[in-house]
Amino acid sequence: FSFKTILPGKYLNGELYRPSHIHFRISEKNSKELVSQIYFKGDPHIIKDPWASQQKAKERILEIKPEDTHGNLAIQFDIYMREK
Repeated sequence: FSFKTILPGKYLNGELYRPSHIHFRISEKNSKELVSQIYFKGDPHIIKDPWASQQKAKERILEIKPEDTHGNLAIQFDIYMREK
């Protein structure tokens, strides 16, 4: 599957800004539901964010790459579902 979206903005969470991120909630009847989020390399707010700065989030901080010559950008995030 693939989908298109806009590059999300940042928002204030208490005294800190959350880094730009996209939430995923994926379910399939024979698999455990996955709730996750991805972040974007180079975002200066990752360092202080209590979720994005965790060791387990490192594989979800993704590089944004040009997709074409029209200014469209792309990331690749492979998702694997585990059976219940």
